[in-house]
Amino acid sequence: MTQAHIPDTAILPAYISINTSTLQAIAETKVLAKIGAAPAIIEIAFVTVLVKPFEADGAALARTVMFLAAFLLTQKTLASKAQIKIDLSHFARTTALAAVVALPLATLDYLLTHPYPTNPIARLILEGIFFLTLYAISLRLFKIVAEEDLELFKKALPNQLEKILKMLENFVIHGTPP
Repeated sequence: MTQAHIPDTAILPAYISINTSTLQAIAETKVLAKIGAAPAIIEIAFVTVLVKPFEADGAALARTVMFLAAFLLTQKTLASKAQIKIDLSHFARTTALAAVVALPLATLDYLLTHPYPTNPIARLILEGIFFLTLYAISLRLFKIVAEEDLELFKKALPNQLEKILKMLENFVIHGTPP
């Protein structure tokens, strides 16, 4: 069950990192100590309450609450100090994308580990194919990636991968099958 918390503990820290870097860039470093202390205290309180009844899931939930608190504090600070706000609809879509991908992947991982134990290499291949397929379909459904976003990949990836990237672009952006 702990794997189902992956969306919470991947997306929020990424946003927190961006927000923290932005606060540092605009010389708002004093507030970062407060932003770091408050979520830590919140996590300690939640761990104290949740770990005994829920074990690892309680710890994961406490960690998620801590990340959420840090995210909200950095967001509030950026909005008041620099008039910077994130697009909440994009945030919601990226969070939904992560959940839509992580929950079935966690289920598949459980199935291939416990009721139907599978060779680790076979499991890795099956989960990799499942992840890539589900992720590509979800990117298309949630319309998160824009053509401009893929330009960065084109510049960063070796030329040999250009054909694969073009197929991905056609599927995710334009909706044409590969």
